[in-house]
Amino acid sequence: VRPQAPDMGKTACPAWASTRLEEEDSSPSPDRTDAAEVLRRLNEEREALELERAAVKEAQDTREIELLEREAHLHNMQRDLEGQQTALHESRKHLALDQARCIALLERTTPRGGGRSSPESFALCQGSPALQHRLGGGDV
Repeated sequence: VRPQAPDMGKTACPAWASTRLEEEDSSPSPDRTDAAEVLRRLNEEREALELERAAVKEAQDTREIELLEREAHLHNMQRDLEGQQTALHESRKHLALDQARCIALLERTTPRGGGRSSPESFALCQGSPALQHRLGGGDV
């Protein structure tokens, strides 16, 4: 069995010791003041970093939206250009077919004797859209 220490409550403490403990509790020590100041500065820096992070995120989101809009615009332009390219290809194809028809007609109507034909002997193909356009017959 252990001997127990006598209960030395507040009454057992000398008066000068209790006064000194109360002074330490009421006035902050330099270590506590420094720690509180460091903690306050850390909180301020953390808040500043959070604000900066939010601003950077907002700028990044704005930039991503702009890039997506540009990408959509480029896709639309590419689609339009491909449509124009297809239309030009079809137009060239029709013009080449008309030219081939006219050349074939000229070969059939040109004398084969090896002699040169006069300009009056050449005729444009009657069904040619180019001829109709030149004669004022409408669009190609």
